[in-house]
Amino acid sequence: MYQDEIVEEIHKIREEYSRSFNHNLKAIFTDLQKHQAESGREVVNLSRKPSITKHWKRKKLMIAQPQDYQKIPPEEYLEWEAKQEFRHEYVDGKIIAMTERSLPHNDIAINFCIALKPHLRQRSFRVNMSDAKVQDAKNSRYFYPDLVISCNPDDLKSRKFIEHPTVIIEVLSPSTEKYDRGNKFKYYRQFPSLQEYILVDSESISVEIFQRGEGKMWHYCGYTEGESITLESIEFTFAIEVLYEGVNFETDTVEPE
Repeated sequence: MYQDEIVEEIHKIREEYSRSFNHNLKAIFTDLQKHQAESGREVVNLSRKPSITKHWKRKKLMIAQPQDYQKIPPEEYLEWEAKQEFRHEYVDGKIIAMTERSLPHNDIAINFCIALKPHLRQRSFRVNMSDAKVQDAKNSRYFYPDLVISCNPDDLKSRKFIEHPTVIIEVLSPSTEKYDRGNKFKYYRQFPSLQEYILVDSESISVEIFQRGEGKMWHYCGYTEGESITLESIEFTFAIEVLYEGVNFETDTVEPE
């Protein structure tokens, strides 16, 4: 293929993805309308069509949501989300669809969990990966962090939610980094139990830790290649390279003929 043919093929794939993505989103909200109608609630307004293509090109974490959609109560979200194939977070009455993770993203999360598990088992703490739902009951918010550690006895017995996270870990990617550093960290800080928030880069060897200080203070510490990381809240130290074992940073590229 010549380069212009490759570009044309990419555009075709993007257009097809966009059409499919719009269809899937419409199905989601049609399902939500049906659920609200059956429960006797006013259904959401679908008169405005979200600009999916624009948001897909910008690679945002959240599915584009029309501003005039009615906010839904948390109990409706929980009932609806339990029937969905894919995970959705819930913030301030809005449903947020989670993006698909890259292979490096998944590899890093798995490596982190493997490193933590033996240490936490000795202390009767629990660590869960991205399918564990973290509940902020006070603010009616629900999240799916990449990893979450809890030292709370109630969480150790829980079968539904983690409500008292001690450590939350997010693996960064280009489409999620702004949200993970900004609003998501703001929401996470409202967990009184949270002691450390960790951001792991998926495109280079870099780890950042935010540790809770006195009052509203949070202390920052960054780590890079060749250094050891210490998680003070669980008394655990390990080499940063452990997280990146077997991780391929090379991006997939198409070479023109």
